[in-house]
Amino acid sequence: MAMQGAIFDMDGTLLDSMEGWATAGQRYLERRGLVSRCGEADSLLYQGMIGAAQHFQREYGITDDVQTIIDGINAEVAAFYAAQATACNGVREFLQMLKDRGVKMCVATATDRCLAQPTLERLGLMPFFDCLFTCTELKTDKTVPLIYDTATAFMGTPKKQTWIFEDASYAVRTAKTAGYPVCAVYDRFEKRAEYLKSTADHYVRDYYEAMNAAF
Repeated sequence: MAMQGAIFDMDGTLLDSMEGWATAGQRYLERRGLVSRCGEADSLLYQGMIGAAQHFQREYGITDDVQTIIDGINAEVAAFYAAQATACNGVREFLQMLKDRGVKMCVATATDRCLAQPTLERLGLMPFFDCLFTCTELKTDKTVPLIYDTATAFMGTPKKQTWIFEDASYAVRTAKTAGYPVCAVYDRFEKRAEYLKSTADHYVRDYYEAMNAAF
């Protein structure tokens, strides 16, 4: 059946911005006088903001509440988003193609709105989307399908015709388990590319390739 709706992750999927997160946890901890351990990039890249904040509370004894920690992490990446984040290869052309087909589109991101929306607006991508949903506002992460289900309900599209575009293996797993068709997008920071290829309905290296896929 033809695609009626599309839900896009932002970092690593719409934007080439994962570099900004790769060292944000380390910088945040060092600013607090703490020595980061190996793997802190993963705590941000693959757990989402709430999960990373809870990880820092558990592993480093930080007594600030989750939102205060998230605010601190956001401060570390704000400058990167403002000046360095770019759109992924071919994304504008692909979004325009879907818009021309009448496909409804939303963003579902683990990044906070205060960073996500201005960046999408700066890059001229926000007008393609009907709405932006964030994990923090929904008090969730992408280990459960709440953000996808919320976006789908907002668009009013059938689940089987609502495609999820993601770069992270755990998010792809969540979406597939929930019954959504999934297009996995190549991201150099994702360590489980073979899992994405074997699990997702489509796997594309860029959006020019996606334009030739059967949606």
